[in-house]
Amino acid sequence: MEQTTTIEKRKSRVLAWLLLGVVFMFAFAFALVPLYDTLCQALGINGKIADGPQQMQSSSGVAVNPVNLQMVVTNNGIDWTFFTKQPSMSVEPGKEYHIDFHATNHGDQSQTIQAIANVTPTELAQYVIKMECFCFTEQTLGAGESAVLPLVLSISPDIPEAYSTLTLSYTLYER
Repeated sequence: MEQTTTIEKRKSRVLAWLLLGVVFMFAFAFALVPLYDTLCQALGINGKIADGPQQMQSSSGVAVNPVNLQMVVTNNGIDWTFFTKQPSMSVEPGKEYHIDFHATNHGDQSQTIQAIANVTPTELAQYVIKMECFCFTEQTLGAGESAVLPLVLSISPDIPEAYSTLTLSYTLYER
């Protein structure tokens, strides 16, 4: 009889540890995104930029050197052609620029993607002001369909003069 009670206690203890493990895993998964964002911010990596429209602040009127803006797209295994005819351009901080990206779905069915923007060097992300961007919403194209997707941006006149080049990259993810 004592042996049965001991076995029951062991089973209860194992069950309690398993339940505690499940609760811990759920809590960790829930906290993972904020932890990742905090870690990236502390280490100065992952130059995330705003994911919604921004407004250009009025410039101070100080002459600023032009910045070489490079644009890169990573398809991430998606069967789309996605590019801009202006992969590199000289931009004057404070001026608004309209850039068209061309997208074609080469797949045999409709597909929805989300473009995630990133700025390199990461410390310049705060100086990229996007008024309109295809990355703010998901993009859906039917099989063989093409579209021109707009980007309207400006570089803040407050950008440090030590930087002459910044790269704006987009990675496409299937939804």
